[in-house]
Formats: sequence, C-alpha cells, structure tokens
Amino acid sequence: MKLILYSFLLWIVCSCHTAKPEQSPTLFRHVNLYSHGRFELGDSLNKIEPLTEVLNNRIFLKKSFFGGADSIEIIPNPDGKISSIIFKYSNETNFPSEVNDYKKWLGKPMIIQKKAIWKDATTQFEIYEQDGTVYSKMIDLKNK
Repeated sequence: MKLILYSFLLWIVCSCHTAKPEQSPTLFRHVNLYSHGRFELGDSLNKIEPLTEVLNNRIFLKKSFFGGADSIEIIPNPDGKISSIIFKYSNETNFPSEVNDYKKWLGKPMIIQKKAIWKDATTQFEIYEQDGTVYSKMIDLKNK
C-alpha cells in the first residue's frame, strides 16, 4: 500500500513539473492595409513612407489608407524601424467595452490605473484612456 501511494505521489510531482503552462495568445504585430499591403512592428519605416504624413513632428498614416480608428501614429526607433503603433479611437469608443472586446481574444489583461496591458515574448499591447479619448498601442519588444 505504501509503495502504491508513494508511486502515485511521485507520478503527481513528475506530472506537475512536466506539464506545460497555458500559453497566452500570440499578440498581433501588424496593420492590414488591404490593397496597400500590411506593415508590422520591426519593419523599416521606408516600407510605408509613401502612405504617411508628418503632423506636428509626428508620423501618421494618411487617413485614406485605413478605417476603424481616427488616426494611426507610427513611432520609429533610432534605426528607422517601427517600434510602436498608436491607434486613436473616436469619442464614442468606451474604455471598459474596448477592454472587454479584447479580453475575448487575448484573455485577461493586467490593469494598471486606466491601462489594460497584454504581453508576449515580442509584443506589448495596451488600451488606455487619456483626456477622455481611448487609444491602443502596439509596442515592439524584439527590436528595442
């Protein structure tokens, strides 16, 4: 009886150490521009330069190339690679409902003040509210 119980406990301990943790979904790293292709975090800014405009020393996609957001800001790193993409949403967008929508795909986020954060090995995705406006942000963790 002791041998069976010992074997059973050993099996449980071994099973616990070899079980793989539940994987969080891989976060999206790209923006689909449909007939104009797509771009993603880590791409060279040159890839999309004809689709962008500079406003107040910040780089934005021209409005004619996307939908679903009021603006899309592109932030390059010093090497000219896309390090962050910020989506600004309309005034009708509600922070709690936006977070709940993304929970369905990405699971439960870490919440810090008015910011929901999801993270994997290469990307951080945030939804936050600033001055009554909702934003989302993709951040490249690979090419920092």
